[in-house]
Amino acid sequence: MGMIEAPSRHYLRHPAFFLLLAGLLLLLSSCAPWVGIGTEAGLHPVAELPLPLGATVNGGPLTVDPTLPCQVVLDLSLVSDVLPSLELGGEAERHPYSFPFQWTVSDGAGHPLLEESTTLEGVVEPRFSTSVVAIGSGLLADSRRTLRIFSAPADGRLTITAQLSPDIHGNATVGQPKLLIYDQVEPLEGSNDTAFQRFMGGFLVSWVALIALYAFVLPLPYAPGRPLSATERRWGMACHMAGLLGYLLPLGSLIGPGLIWLLGRRHGAWVVEQGREALNFQISFHLYTLLALLLSLLLVGLPLLLAVFLLHLSLPLAVAIRAGNGERYRYPFTWRAISAP
Repeated sequence: MGMIEAPSRHYLRHPAFFLLLAGLLLLLSSCAPWVGIGTEAGLHPVAELPLPLGATVNGGPLTVDPTLPCQVVLDLSLVSDVLPSLELGGEAERHPYSFPFQWTVSDGAGHPLLEESTTLEGVVEPRFSTSVVAIGSGLLADSRRTLRIFSAPADGRLTITAQLSPDIHGNATVGQPKLLIYDQVEPLEGSNDTAFQRFMGGFLVSWVALIALYAFVLPLPYAPGRPLSATERRWGMACHMAGLLGYLLPLGSLIGPGLIWLLGRRHGAWVVEQGREALNFQISFHLYTLLALLLSLLLVGLPLLLAVFLLHLSLPLAVAIRAGNGERYRYPFTWRAISAP
């Protein structure tokens, strides 16, 4: 089985490479604070008013653009004060929460422009949370409640009075609530949807580009020493495709390639090699995922988790195409825990 001479880096000029760059740029743009997933979509609030629970806050007079509509956003973190229980064979115990909220907007002369009373309601249910605050408490959600849009006064000066009352059920509290006041609300509409569409589009484009690069463009480091039969190619292809069973069955990404590897051993050394390579990649993927999850607790592992997920969805398909063509290709970024005897 001989080495193939590596060609020049022509793949850097291949359309699939530029497609990958475009997909990655879309992913980055969806997560960047100035264009990414968020309420403001790059806008800065005119003012931020701390809103201590149970206290009445008076903010103003504030100066806004009188030619643009204004909007108030309630920014807070909901924290449960109870630990829901779930009895075996029974229904989950439900703990409702309800925070009364009143707010008033007045013009510079003190005349009310808008008055509203509402309630932040929900139910504390059993759920897994990585953001445990204390024993018996856990973070429910970081939330931004967008309130009504209203017209700015002609003089551009307004005052806001607001009060967020404690949970009437006593089951939850809030962390660091504040009011954000904006005077440019047109870009707010659909910003979350646009960022999500950009994220999904970037992910799909990157996924297709990675499959194309690894399956058809990147140079082949090794070639089989002899022509392979159709049976060998099919079993080799199945070894790699079986790694995607993890998205359907628990530990399927390990059990699938391992089972195909054991069943296909009788079809020759090339099938054995493909099964070993597929299983080594899946072991490495699980280790990378565990590392990314641990780093995510420090808020630095999310990009790594996204990269691992993207590679895991694309590389098995690309290498399966190589195997179906009778080509020998080794996974990148792989720790080969199972070596050849």
